[in-house]
Amino acid sequence: MNGGIGVSQACILYRNDENGTFTDVAEETGIRYVGHAEGASWGDYDNDGDMDLYLVNYGEPNVLYRNNGNSNHWLIVKTVGTQSNRSGIGARVKVVTGGVSQIREVDGGSGFCSQDSLWAHFGLNSYETIDTLEIRWPGGKVQTLSGVKADQILTITEE
Repeated sequence: MNGGIGVSQACILYRNDENGTFTDVAEETGIRYVGHAEGASWGDYDNDGDMDLYLVNYGEPNVLYRNNGNSNHWLIVKTVGTQSNRSGIGARVKVVTGGVSQIREVDGGSGFCSQDSLWAHFGLNSYETIDTLEIRWPGGKVQTLSGVKADQILTITEE
């Protein structure tokens, strides 16, 4: 997101083209906000498997963009620490489906007005099952699961 106090600009949303380039897709995705956006947060506020966007604005109402999704599969992993911190902040979650690896780190947030979800979200395209799900907890312990079904919010508690 871009913008700042006293600066009114159109929002930019980039899509990774998977070839080393990115394309601005704000207009085609319906993110047409022009104003004083100070921060943006991603999360699945309605728990339907797709990421929604919340804009925090300066001197203007905040804006929620609800993603209506598509037919792709997904997985959300909620980490619960027992020896690490309770939210699992710092845990690294890796999902492997059909030879494609994705990694998300549970992040406590950064920036002036932003806090993304503490849940790790994975888009799985057409895959209905995760080959391998691995969590590396902040303390160094590794938990591995296999054959996890897609399209669910999965809570994993540190062993």
